[in-house]
Amino acid sequence: MLPADNSHYQLIEGELCFSSTPTRYHQIVSRNLQFMLMKYLEKNPRGELYDAPFDVYLSEHDVVQPDLVFVAKRKFLSAH
Repeated sequence: MLPADNSHYQLIEGELCFSSTPTRYHQIVSRNLQFMLMKYLEKNPRGELYDAPFDVYLSEHDVVQPDLVFVAKRKFLSAH
């Protein structure tokens, strides 16, 4: 069960890890990267880009919420 403190946690190797709030600079970099990736994907529709919060289940012991998540279309995964 998660602590009732409204903080952000991720599950890493089965251990609940506290994640601090992103800094202003971090948010600027994330926004700029998202903008560049979205512009690229408009011309090259190779998948979908999602932003946080978005749970990514890497295993039953690893659940993270990255700032940005790119999910490639299936045909692009097998092309390389």
